[in-house]
Amino acid sequence: MPEQGPEHISRLLPRMLLDIQNRGQLAAGMTSYNPKRDQLIDTHKDVGSVTEVFRLAHRGDCERLMQEYSGRAAIGMSAMPRAARTTAAMPSRSSGTT
Repeated sequence: MPEQGPEHISRLLPRMLLDIQNRGQLAAGMTSYNPKRDQLIDTHKDVGSVTEVFRLAHRGDCERLMQEYSGRAAIGMSAMPRAARTTAAMPSRSSGTT
C-alpha cells in the first residue's frame, strides 16, 4: 500500500490534475517541498498528459515518482499550448509577460 500522511501530500496532485486537464494539453508537472531532503524544493515536469508525465498507467514507475517527490507541500501544473506555438518544450514564462 502506498505511504500516506502529511509527508506524502504530493500523491494527491496527479488525481487533481486529471480533473483539470484538457485534450490539447502540452505538459504537466509538480514541485514539492520536503524539509528532510537535501534539495528542499524539487520539480518533476515533462511534456505529455498527466497520465504520461506521472506514469499513472505504470504502478511501479508512478510509485517511484511519488516517493522521490514526497513532501509536506506541493503545487501542480497542467499546461495548454499558446496559440500558434509549435515547440514541444515546456512552456516558460519570461519576467514581465502574462
